[in-house]
Amino acid sequence: MTGNSRLKEAVRNSIKSKAMGLHMALNTLCIKEAEMDCIDLLAEDPLKLLELISRLYQSEHAVTYIFCELLLKPLLSAAGQSGREEELMNLLSSDPEKFKAVIRKLLCK
Repeated sequence: MTGNSRLKEAVRNSIKSKAMGLHMALNTLCIKEAEMDCIDLLAEDPLKLLELISRLYQSEHAVTYIFCELLLKPLLSAAGQSGREEELMNLLSSDPEKFKAVIRKLLCK
């Protein structure tokens, strides 16, 4: 996926500043399993991304925290849409296709 490199870089920098080792491990796993980095996987197959995070951390709380706080929140912040995390996490649960459409729209602006 191509898209807004500024937003992608903001998310990468945020993850690296908070959890460098996690970023490296998660990106390696995403590239190995899905042939794309974790930020592209967030837009292309968020449920697969959750599954891959679950392989690293078996705690549902940890998986949700990583997905929401380390990936989704920095993306929304960089896109000027802070505060939508809960809305989008609910959307991911209820309608993953709509969630993907929202994320793709943000990344492709």
